[in-house]
Amino acid sequence: MINQIVKATLYLCIFILPLNYSLAQKDVLMHFAVSEGVYLYKTALKNKATLFSKTNLELGTQINFEKGQLNAFGVYQLFGNFKSEEIHGFISSSHLLGIGAEHRVNKNKNLSLIIGLSVLTEFSSNFRNGYIDNGVPVYPSKEHSDDFYHSTPFASSLWIGLDMRLSEGLYLNFSIDNNFRIIKSRHLNWDLSDFKERPIEEVINEQAIETVIYDKLGLRLGLSYNLPLERKN
Repeated sequence: MINQIVKATLYLCIFILPLNYSLAQKDVLMHFAVSEGVYLYKTALKNKATLFSKTNLELGTQINFEKGQLNAFGVYQLFGNFKSEEIHGFISSSHLLGIGAEHRVNKNKNLSLIIGLSVLTEFSSNFRNGYIDNGVPVYPSKEHSDDFYHSTPFASSLWIGLDMRLSEGLYLNFSIDNNFRIIKSRHLNWDLSDFKERPIEEVINEQAIETVIYDKLGLRLGLSYNLPLERKN
């Protein structure tokens, strides 16, 4: 219930807060940022938890308005698992590209509310046809479900938090992040004896692609720097 309330608040803020903008634009700066998010996934059968991390690199522009600031940027993301009792760290990793925007509500305060949104798609992964259980990479075992990872055609993040000015143009922020991902996978009922004459990759690729949605809340820590595009006289 708490998760649903927090998510509803996030989506409400993303539409309401930008209405506070004045359209009196003043200047445009170059925007650089890096952020790290963490999210908890659990396997379906053993109910064991695995942490995933999401590293974002952003490059774009910051537009200053009378009261607030808007960062618009392209983003590269590395998404992968931490090491757990059963699997090695980043045995599953995805590389994604996309766009995003972030609104700082009051540019004149050292501490201000921020909201942001990004949408991405995967362009590379080291885990195609890797064995998964409820989205978590696992080693092949009949104790787990028989699902195999294919791709992440769509991923988005919606975050709300606090942004602290450390110095001119340099900001540190901490947010609650709603991480939404559409995963493509294949399901295969298998036994080791099935693959004496055929490679498992060939059999997996013959299965229909299924769509699974994962919607997780996590924590996000970011650091950004905004550089004037022109020197002031």
